Amino acid sequence: MRKYFLFHYVQNIQVFKAWAKLRGIRGCDIYYRKAKEEGWRARSAFKLLQIDEEFNIFDGVTYLGVKRVVDLCAAPGSWSQVLSRKLYLPAKLSLASRTRGGDLPLIVAIDLQPMAPIEGVIQVQGDITNARTAEV
Repeated sequence: MRKYFLFHYVQNIQVFKAWAKLRGIRGCDIYYRKAKEEGWRARSAFKLLQIDEEFNIFDGVTYLGVKRVVDLCAAPGSWSQVLSRKLYLPAKLSLASRTRGGDLPLIVAIDLQPMAPIEGVIQVQGDITNARTAEV
């Protein structure tokens, strides 16, 4: 009896997920809802935050004293959004509080699809395999 119940339960979950996908209903997972509540564009932002928390990957992105990052295949822009919040916005606030000038981080997001603007991110719509995109 229990075996039948588990099979029936799993089968119903699969049917529900298929039904939800057909109807365009999203949000079946906790990180999707959490991302929307916190203003992230996608749940993948949490993965980048987790990686940075564990390995401090944003500490080593300086070149000639300026932080520089390129986000390839960036749409919908959640990783660029994380970069903006972790690198650009704190630098902008610290520059505003200081009297001497300095350079802000350079964040470039490249994708074939257009994205909504993100503060501190230069967006390039183009193919990363095309030399013309690199020239921009």
